[in-house]
Amino acid sequence: MAATANWVYVLAGPDGNFFRSPNFRCNSPKQAVEWREMSPPQQLNYLNAVKCLREKPSQFPGESQSVYNDLVLVHQKSLEHSHDKPIFLPWHRLFLGVFDSALTKKCNYQGPFPYWDWSRDSQAPETSSIWDNTYGFGGKTSRWSGCLVGPFAGIQRYQGVKGCVRRTWNGRESPLISATYTEVQLEFVMNSRSFSEFSHNLELLPHNSIHLSVGGDMADVSISVNDPIFFLHHRNLDRLWNIWQSRNPSLAYTYSNDFYEIIHMFGLVPDEPVHSVMNISGARAFGLICYKYSNSIVPRTSDVVKRDNSSSNSTIGAKQTLSKSPGPFDRNNLEKIRYIEPLPEQFLKNKGYSSTQIQAIRLKELEIRKITDKINQDDTFKSKIRLEVLNLTKFSWKSRSQSEIVTDTQTNKKAFKNAVAKVME
Repeated sequence: MAATANWVYVLAGPDGNFFRSPNFRCNSPKQAVEWREMSPPQQLNYLNAVKCLREKPSQFPGESQSVYNDLVLVHQKSLEHSHDKPIFLPWHRLFLGVFDSALTKKCNYQGPFPYWDWSRDSQAPETSSIWDNTYGFGGKTSRWSGCLVGPFAGIQRYQGVKGCVRRTWNGRESPLISATYTEVQLEFVMNSRSFSEFSHNLELLPHNSIHLSVGGDMADVSISVNDPIFFLHHRNLDRLWNIWQSRNPSLAYTYSNDFYEIIHMFGLVPDEPVHSVMNISGARAFGLICYKYSNSIVPRTSDVVKRDNSSSNSTIGAKQTLSKSPGPFDRNNLEKIRYIEPLPEQFLKNKGYSSTQIQAIRLKELEIRKITDKINQDDTFKSKIRLEVLNLTKFSWKSRSQSEIVTDTQTNKKAFKNAVAKVME
């Protein structure tokens, strides 16, 4: 109980009002924004706050070395409770709330809380500015030191095998990260017709895909929190859950188990029932759940128009075979979206999936690949994040407006629906 009391104090501040106030209202929700919506000073402030948590003494003496490592430890303890089960999304939503509050209360962080919308980088994730060595999280593990580079250079792992925290793109000696889900491919998940189906598809497919693509510590769920990119990835998954809730108001607050099922935090903070985290602006869980998401980012229109006009006679796309999509490591096709690399067989076996379950997963992956092929054959659909745009010398991002997200959602829904119909023919 001492550890819990310590954390309550840390999250609350000296007067205890933040964490324990029964009258807390979500009148000023925290801002959650895409990493590239933050200014360079904001990015540095966030990175420094995360590093600060690694210097603060642990609330679990003898088990952990810092406040940051407390998070690694509790996530590790939660594995059987919080993964491959309906509680996956609620558990991580509360976990993110604890992390945010620790940044604020322990390290005086006052800025927005970032997510990584990897759909924006899906066609060549290794080129994302999120891996910048100054205003990002550093890239893959250095071949010389065996450690991370950039702001987290040389950070050590305390849970698991001792040594440097690592990133190894796809676990391979490759400069490329396999392509991941675009917004239109994510419609496979967003079209889920129940919470159970949505949670399962989101965790199984894009969640696992990103963990494995980043590689290193991220590829091992038991130590994945060691890599600070973990929190931006999971905040994006939480954002997608919130979008699914808003798109399905009749299903928004449904759950496939008991609403009073307990989210176990293993002494990090007091446990909470699932119903306390279902609404991100619901002022529940003692004020930890109170935030709102931005609309993410899009390429600047002027950049896209300039490239579209200048490349209207390009023959690059014509050289591709229309019946097949470019592969996850292809970087030559500038117009089409890539298919997603299947989840490794050994990874699925290690997670305890039976041969029958793995066969069902392979059918999902095949369906997504067929849909991707049909989307690429649709002359009326042109992805905003195709490499033709992202390879621009003066390429830049901007915050996406409400009208733009409405248009993008309608476009993606239509393209996906048309592709599904083609597959079914």
